Amino acid sequence: MHSAPSVSYPVGRSSFLAGLLGVLWLAGAMVCWPVWHEQGVTDWRAAVSIGATLLAGACAFWWWCRLPSGRLLWDGGQWSLQVTGVPAVVPATGTVRVALDLQSRLLLQLEGLATDGARAWLWLDASADPLRWHALRCAVYSRAMTDTQPDAGAVAP
Repeated sequence: MHSAPSVSYPVGRSSFLAGLLGVLWLAGAMVCWPVWHEQGVTDWRAAVSIGATLLAGACAFWWWCRLPSGRLLWDGGQWSLQVTGVPAVVPATGTVRVALDLQSRLLLQLEGLATDGARAWLWLDASADPLRWHALRCAVYSRAMTDTQPDAGAVAP
């Protein structure tokens, strides 16, 4: 079994994710609409729901703006993340797990690859680099080649 070839894939803010967050925010606002319409803006319940809706939208926008941009790298043995604007002598290395696969979009969970070493999430779109998309998909589903794996052509004693 051969390991997937090395690949470098651009990461950044996804317009699909922005649209998804916008639709979810709009759905939440539509759920609150009857309260706003019935009670009027002067009622405390309407004011709280309006405030919570605006706060949720602002938090989602702030989170989306802070998503890392740079390159996700696979060298056949390990993953690394090079974040644009963050000087690092050695890029952080760790593991990548597929959380959601929509064929032309991937939601990846990164362990140890965030700049602070915590768990991070990346939403990748095929449109970011269509020529490398297949190689990236092969890499996220492959196992890293290690020295402890037996050679496929070797005969056991």
